Amino acid sequence: MKKLLIATIEFPPQRGGVANYLAGLVGALPPGKIAVLAAKSKLGESFDQNQKYRIYRNKLFFRFFWPKWLPLLFNLWRTTRREKAETILVGQVLPVGTAAYLLNKIFVLPYFISCHGMDILTAAGSSRKRNLMNKILEQASGTIANSEFTKKELIKLGIPENKITVIYPCPGKEEGIGREKVEEIRKKLGLADKKIILTVGRLVARKGHDKVIEALPKILEKIPNVIYVIVGGGPEREKLQVLSSKFQDNILFTGEISEAKKMAFYQLCDLFIMAPRQIGPDVEGFGTVYLEANSFGKSVIAGGSGGVAEAVVDNVTGLVVDPENQDQISEAVIKLLANEQLAKKLGEQGKERVDKEFDWRMQAEKLEKLIG
Repeated sequence: MKKLLIATIEFPPQRGGVANYLAGLVGALPPGKIAVLAAKSKLGESFDQNQKYRIYRNKLFFRFFWPKWLPLLFNLWRTTRREKAETILVGQVLPVGTAAYLLNKIFVLPYFISCHGMDILTAAGSSRKRNLMNKILEQASGTIANSEFTKKELIKLGIPENKITVIYPCPGKEEGIGREKVEEIRKKLGLADKKIILTVGRLVARKGHDKVIEALPKILEKIPNVIYVIVGGGPEREKLQVLSSKFQDNILFTGEISEAKKMAFYQLCDLFIMAPRQIGPDVEGFGTVYLEANSFGKSVIAGGSGGVAEAVVDNVTGLVVDPENQDQISEAVIKLLANEQLAKKLGEQGKERVDKEFDWRMQAEKLEKLIG
């Protein structure tokens, strides 16, 4: 494999789908063949020390001067020279792709673009950004899509299908915590004898927490001991808390929690649910959280939008519902909570699929083949 530099503005210890995706992919590549250029982070040092590959943390943007991405261009050039990188993997088509595009024009340094769905849909909404994005994508040696959904959106932009490689996100291989610790958490939070439905995700409108809350009255009619656990933080929290004020005994907001505690909630829950919907360009490009839940043998309920259908196989690893339809959401929850045998079957099939198809090393081999 050629020496590769990954350039990104989203990378751990930052949280989020893109950061986790790039970190998972990088972690499965030969460490001597890669390096990462990322934005400065106060918490980055402790994370970086535990990695087998080299990570450069630099100030990538001016705050007041234009063009703001000029430091990114300089640092990208300097880091490629220092690492003797033969090619670049761009984490974000805009703005990182702009710097890679210019380096390619000056030094004929090849680059590849990683796309995730919402990034290209957002840029396509502005004629200026769309034109720039198209130039960057056309000049790229290849484009990586995180799902078939994203691939189709790239084709709509005019990118030839043979220039697009689908590399799926994968869940981590966390084993969770011991059963005694799980039961200790259950008791501490007052979850004993409760049917727990769980959502893990940033509290933004797209994720559909509100629709699950609105479906609770019908769910509680049939299964009164349900508690809806919402893991994550975000701008919609206050709105969601107001919406859930009538169900305070049946909803638990945990806020941001550690990865270990998140795994504990996957172990605690009876089923996982997230019903995302597309709001303008804001879309769920894939949905790794469904795979995380499946990896713990949990059945899932998903909203049929974006690339979610690739993460969840309807009636095989979970149930796919209309994310705008409260009745479908409530009926799906009741169906799985009332039929433990079905829930267990879907969860086990989900785990088998994750173990077989969603392995970072398997996905990384696609990138190695692409880069050459």
